[in-house]
Amino acid sequence: MPDPKDTVISKEILSELPADYEETSLGDSRGAKKQYRSHSSGIHIREYDDKFAIHIDRADPRRNPIGHLIKDSPETIAAAATTLYFAKRSLGKRKTKITHDSAFLGIGLLSSLFASFLTFNAVFRFLKTALFG
Repeated sequence: MPDPKDTVISKEILSELPADYEETSLGDSRGAKKQYRSHSSGIHIREYDDKFAIHIDRADPRRNPIGHLIKDSPETIAAAATTLYFAKRSLGKRKTKITHDSAFLGIGLLSSLFASFLTFNAVFRFLKTALFG
C-alpha cells in the first residue's frame, strides 16, 4: 500500500518509467511489485499492478545509507534500538552454560530479534504516519 505522502500516478496515465530509473531492492516495498530509483535525483518509485507511487528521499540510500535512515526512515533506527534494548535485557537475565544447545539458543535469539525488529518497525511506522501524516 502506498504511503499517504506519495504521489500516485495511474498506469493509464504513465504506462512505463523513463529509461534513467533502475530497479532496486533498497527500501520498504510496501507491497509493491518492484521499486525503482533515479540515477540523478532522490526519486523513489514503487510499482503496483495499476499505479506508480512516487516520493523524493532526502538522502539516497545507495550513496548515504546512514543519512537515509536518519532523514527518511527514523522509525527503522527506533525499531532497531528498541529491539536491541529488549534483547540486551533478556540476555542479561539469563545465565546460560555453554553446551551443544547453544547453537539452537543462538538461532532462536536471532529469529526472535528479527521478528521483534519487524514488529517494532511496523509499530513505529504506524505511529509516524498517525502523528505526522
